[in-house]
Amino acid sequence: MAKWRVYYGDGSIFSDKDGDPKDAPSLNVQAITCEPDGIWKGGDIFGLFDYLSRPGMKRVLFGRAVTNIEYDTAVTMSRNDPYFDPRNRFVTERVDFYWWEG
Repeated sequence: MAKWRVYYGDGSIFSDKDGDPKDAPSLNVQAITCEPDGIWKGGDIFGLFDYLSRPGMKRVLFGRAVTNIEYDTAVTMSRNDPYFDPRNRFVTERVDFYWWEG
């Protein structure tokens, strides 16, 4: 399975080492980093509807407005995380919804 991590506004992180995507907390997501295998995607409300209209198991995570310091901390962690090869990672940030396609 590809490596991935979810970064939350409170500074916490949930990753593939902590459980399956279905186990990740759903709220206050600020960024997600993964290997560029297309597992985690992000978008707006129309992208969410498109995703939900397709067959199969679904997992949706929701972003939340936080202070600039909380956001900057989460995004900096996601962009600089040593868990990932800097040349082979994909960071999704500043979107309303995140979903897992696996």
